[in-house]
Amino acid sequence: MRNGDLEETKGDKFVGFAFQDDPGKSTYADRSVVHHGKVSCRMEQLGKHNPSGNCRLVQRVAVRPHGCYRFSAWVKAKDLKPAGNFRLLVTGTSEKAISLSFFEESLKSTEDWKKVEVVFSSLDEKEVSLWAGIWTGKAGTLWIDDLRLDEIFLANVLRRDGCPLTVTSADGKTIHEEGKDFEPVHDPVFVKHPGHYDFNEPGPEIKLTAQSRIQDGDKLLVSWYHPILTHSYQVTCCLSEPKVFDIIRDQVRRVHEAMKPKTYFMSHDEIRVANWCKTCQDKKQTPGAILADNVRQCVRIIEEASPKAEIVVWSDMFDPNHNAVPGPYYLVNGPLTGSWDGLPKRVHLANWNGGKAQKSLKFFAERGHGQVVAGFYDSADLDGLKHWIEAAKGVRGVDGFMYTTWQHNFDHLEAYGKVLAGR
Repeated sequence: MRNGDLEETKGDKFVGFAFQDDPGKSTYADRSVVHHGKVSCRMEQLGKHNPSGNCRLVQRVAVRPHGCYRFSAWVKAKDLKPAGNFRLLVTGTSEKAISLSFFEESLKSTEDWKKVEVVFSSLDEKEVSLWAGIWTGKAGTLWIDDLRLDEIFLANVLRRDGCPLTVTSADGKTIHEEGKDFEPVHDPVFVKHPGHYDFNEPGPEIKLTAQSRIQDGDKLLVSWYHPILTHSYQVTCCLSEPKVFDIIRDQVRRVHEAMKPKTYFMSHDEIRVANWCKTCQDKKQTPGAILADNVRQCVRIIEEASPKAEIVVWSDMFDPNHNAVPGPYYLVNGPLTGSWDGLPKRVHLANWNGGKAQKSLKFFAERGHGQVVAGFYDSADLDGLKHWIEAAKGVRGVDGFMYTTWQHNFDHLEAYGKVLAGR
């Protein structure tokens, strides 16, 4: 990045940034509160000069396609509202111009200097836009300083058949063999903490064997797979990896033996990264078709253990009016359309598409599925529930309504029931 330390200024404008919201009105060169050096960017009077409340710095930076990068900054906040709307964001600049990052670092309303970061793959992009700031800000003050972009090497290395690690000569003609030309590569982060992802810890090194064909001074191309974090450390499992189905089969068997449940609720929901690994790519299918295959297998696994059990799944990834879209959808590599073809009619949908309730309910009803409306979602305003009730009138197969809380908030359960009872 140019001027990532923000020391070069022209008045309140920071040199090297392609865009800056309202210099001198809501973004300022602050010389009294800094993390390092003599200047930071202070953002305040949010929404006063810009009705949207957006207050951001943006810089376009050249990158290497399919490189792994860490974008970081130091931030400080005082009475910032809403603090959750602060973002470090990376977008492509090509015709696709998709978002490359969806990880959100939590920031308190008032907090001393804190380092925040996001790790992303540049995919096919040769240039990216780096964004730092707040969207739809309402009040308070935010300081940003010491922005950096670093390419990182062998971070959070995934190792399975679908995620090969390759080391070749610079021209790609010589493929070096693991165990022969270099020692086996295992990420120490995963060895110490399985399932833990930390892009700040150093990854494994390429260590040569005694008989290695690699000589001092040789330039190498190294390719590996790493997870992408989205929204509060979420990581998606592979839709095609056989081991995933082995785990599911074992879990279903043990749940059936212990509890013999009448209903199984599958957790296919908001699948934000898909169809990148070799296992998925070798199928030469769309993500929608891969998801359809996945849910078919999951249904069969449940049927093996409990043939008469009811099966329910969240609606969004199978709904063309919701997330089963042609794209783009987060970092899913291709269209999700057709995913609904994997659902047998016996599967019920927990439908939470409140924005397009009528269309969504009709779509699944016409395909012969029973449905449960997933309402509430921790909002004291029950107008959304009333909207659902109207949308469900005359739709065959709507079996009931679910009080859906993610915050263990049952304060409105009685009111919810009374609305359903028409009282």
